[in-house]
Amino acid sequence: MREPRRLMAAANRHERDRGANLKSLVTAGLIVALAFLVACAAPATPTATPAPKAAAPKPAATSAPAATAAALKAATPAAATPAAAAPKTLRTVTFASTTSAVGLVTEVIKKKGIDAKYGINLDVKNFDPSAAEKAVALKQAEVGIYAPVSAALANDQDVPITFIAPLLYNHIFVIVGKDTPYKTLADLKGKKIGTLNKISGTYTSAQVFSRESGWDFEKDHQLIEGPLPALGAFMEKGDVDAITINDPIATNLILTGKFRQLMSYNDEWKKLTGQPMFMIGLAAHRPWIDQNKDVAALLNKMVLEGTNYIIKNPGVFDENKDFLGVKDAAAIKMIQERMPSIYPDRWDASFVKNAQHIIDRAVELKILPSAPKQDMFIIP
Repeated sequence: MREPRRLMAAANRHERDRGANLKSLVTAGLIVALAFLVACAAPATPTATPAPKAAAPKPAATSAPAATAAALKAATPAAATPAAAAPKTLRTVTFASTTSAVGLVTEVIKKKGIDAKYGINLDVKNFDPSAAEKAVALKQAEVGIYAPVSAALANDQDVPITFIAPLLYNHIFVIVGKDTPYKTLADLKGKKIGTLNKISGTYTSAQVFSRESGWDFEKDHQLIEGPLPALGAFMEKGDVDAITINDPIATNLILTGKFRQLMSYNDEWKKLTGQPMFMIGLAAHRPWIDQNKDVAALLNKMVLEGTNYIIKNPGVFDENKDFLGVKDAAAIKMIQERMPSIYPDRWDASFVKNAQHIIDRAVELKILPSAPKQDMFIIP
């Protein structure tokens, strides 16, 4: 009896072991099948992942149910995350600028990213000052530099140039030889004076100042016109008795020891009128402004931030010495003292009134044939 019982017990143990093995095989098969399904659900093109900084620790062994739960979690798609916001598109605006003092404004605006701050991509085109005004008049640029008297003359020819922001007060100086006897501009009557051409702010501001002072810039002097670089050469060669020139060229000439400053138009205008003399502003055709009011308002803020940055950061002259054509340490120090005051820090009703005064005086003094038919200065 014992032998059959022993054989029966062995058979039962064998059956139980076979059942356990079968159960393990089924579980393993399920795991393999699930892994296959997960692999099939993965994208066809692998997504690049960054290389791990250090080898990951080997995971501890998990039971079959835990492995199954992990596989199911991996197979569940992650919640969608919002896509990164698309970069803001900048509005490109072509700006007719120039070098020297007024060009420093656009140079700073681009270097400091001030244009992009206001949603603008300023496409700066540098010209000779007179050519920059012509580029705006001929619509070769959307906006650009302009002098008030020149803008009024353009309006008289039905070219509706209108100002939306300030760029410079008058920064023109009369430079003469160091040992010459001249003490005032009146002493230069009948003498040769080098100047930029008639459309420039240098020329028109000299016209207004001279008439305000009781003489005629064109009739009482022999005027020799030329581009900015040529004016200094005129003085060096002795071709003229004086030149009307802006900084930093004026500073460079003074520091040679051969020339001196006879007068500053802005200082003399303040004595005559009690106000600084507006000289260069940002202008555009009036229809363009009317069609782009939001852009005009942004350009106004952009320019004022640029001019205020220059006023508050005199180190900007050293940073841009190559652009300004100033390399001597003494010259940099001198323009840091002289130039910040020529940049306006506001564009409000009182400033516009000041600018309009120049136009009114130009009409009264017969420099302009008539008053402009429209407002030339707006606060966008």
